[in-house]
Amino acid sequence: MVKQQLTPDQEFDQLVVIVAKLAFSQQKKVTELLREVHYMYHDPAFARYRPYLKLFRGWLVIPYSFWMRDMIGAGRYLVARIRAGEVLSARFILFMRFMREFPPEIAQKIVAMHEHDVQKGKYDSWTRSSKRFDAYEKQILNDPHLREEWEKIKSQFNVDLYRNPVGILRRYVYSERNFKGDDWYFTFDDDESAFYEIFTNFCERFDLWGMEGETPLLLKLTVNILPVGFMIVIPTYMSLDGGRDIRWKKITEVMSALGAARMGARRLAAKEDREDEALRIKAANKQALADGKKGKDRIEYIIRVVGLPANTEDRTIRLRLNLADEILAERQEEEGFDHPSFHTPYHLDKYPAQPATAKTKSTSPAITHPANTSTLAYVKAAAAELSAEEKAELRKWLGN
Repeated sequence: MVKQQLTPDQEFDQLVVIVAKLAFSQQKKVTELLREVHYMYHDPAFARYRPYLKLFRGWLVIPYSFWMRDMIGAGRYLVARIRAGEVLSARFILFMRFMREFPPEIAQKIVAMHEHDVQKGKYDSWTRSSKRFDAYEKQILNDPHLREEWEKIKSQFNVDLYRNPVGILRRYVYSERNFKGDDWYFTFDDDESAFYEIFTNFCERFDLWGMEGETPLLLKLTVNILPVGFMIVIPTYMSLDGGRDIRWKKITEVMSALGAARMGARRLAAKEDREDEALRIKAANKQALADGKKGKDRIEYIIRVVGLPANTEDRTIRLRLNLADEILAERQEEEGFDHPSFHTPYHLDKYPAQPATAKTKSTSPAITHPANTSTLAYVKAAAAELSAEEKAELRKWLGN
C-alpha cells in the first residue's frame, strides 16, 4: 500500500493536533515558532538547513519534561541566523550535535499523560495515595497556629497582588545542592520581594508549597521526570515506605521505554570485557588477512595474538567478529552527525566548488567532497527516506 504524501499544510495540522494534547499550555507557547520552522523546512530556499529545522520541529512537539534547554529560544536563534543568511557557527552546530535523540513515542505518551496529572496537582500515576498525607493534611487545614501566622502576613501585604491566574500563591522554588537560581539571593527592597521572602519561610515552616485562596497546599510525595531521569521529593514530615508508596513498576516502564537495560556491575564488566575482546579479535583478523593467512592459520594467529584459550572454537571467533562489526557500525553512526548529508550543510569554505568542465579535474587529495568518500552510504541512507517531492527538490538543488 502506497503511503499518501501529505502537503505541508496537512503536516502542520497534524503537528498542531499533537501539541494540542500536551499540558502546561505548550501549544500556545510553541505554535508560532513551530509554524515558522515547519514552513522553512519545506521551503527549497532553506533545503540545506532541513536537518536542523527538522531537529527543532521535532522537539517543539515533545513534552516539556524532556526538554534539556529552552528549545523555543534556541529555535528562534536558529531561525534568525538562517534568515539573516549567516553561516551557522561551529559552536552552535556543536550545541545541536549534543541534543539527545527524540524520546521513543511510548515514553512521550506516558510522560504527556503524567504532565496533565501534575498540572492538576495529581501525582498518583507514579505514587500511591498515602493515609499519612491525608492525616497530616487534615491536621494542617485545622491548625489554628498556621491561621494566625497567615493573618499576620495578610496584615502586611495585599496577597492578592501576587496570586497566579488561578488564584494560587507559590513560594520560591528550591534548587538542588549548591546550584542556586535567582530566587536564592535575598532581596527585600520592595513589597513583592519582601512578600516572597516571608511567604517562602512561612511555607517551609509548615511544609507547604503554596496557598490556594485561604487553603494551605501541603507538600506531598512527588515523582517527576527530568531530561536526565526521575526526581523524587519526599517531604520532611513523611516517613517513606518505598515499596508501598511509589509505583516502581510504572517508573520502570518509562525507563525501559527510554532504553534503560537491567544490568548489574558484574554483567556490565563482563559486557565491556567481551566488547574489548571483540575489537582486538577484529584487529588481529584484519592483520591476518593482510598477511595472506587463511583457514586454520588465520584462526591460530588470532588466538595467539589476542591471547585466547588454545581450544577457542571458530564459532566463538565469528561471533566476536560480528559483535565488533556492530560496535564499529554504531560508532560510525554517531560520528555521522557531523557529516554534511546528515546535519551539517555544505559550506563552500569546507567543500570548495569545482568548475563543471570536462577539462578541469581535481588531483589534490587534500579536500575531498563527501560524495567521493566512503561516507557516501550516509548520503544514500538519507536520500532513501525522502519523499518523491523532496527528492525532486534535492535534484533541483544539486543541479544548481
